[in-house]
Amino acid sequence: DWLLLHDSSTRLECPPRAASIPQVAMAKKKLARTIIKLVSEAGTGFFYTTTKNQKNTPDKLVLTKYDPVVRQHVLFTEQKIKRSK
Repeated sequence: DWLLLHDSSTRLECPPRAASIPQVAMAKKKLARTIIKLVSEAGTGFFYTTTKNQKNTPDKLVLTKYDPVVRQHVLFTEQKIKRSK
């Protein structure tokens, strides 16, 4: 059951194709970037969402960003986003 391919000057033989090749699920890598929430320390409840690389910045982020509720720049601290499954 070999398939013969004819060219003008050469003759190639190819093995028959497999009916079905089983697909094996590969293990996923753990992502280095995680989604975090930056919560305003002004107590307004306003927050930003962003990602951070846990390998490069293992400690919590503290950034100065704009809070539109109080209309000034305040400190924002990192909190993890609660995921429901």
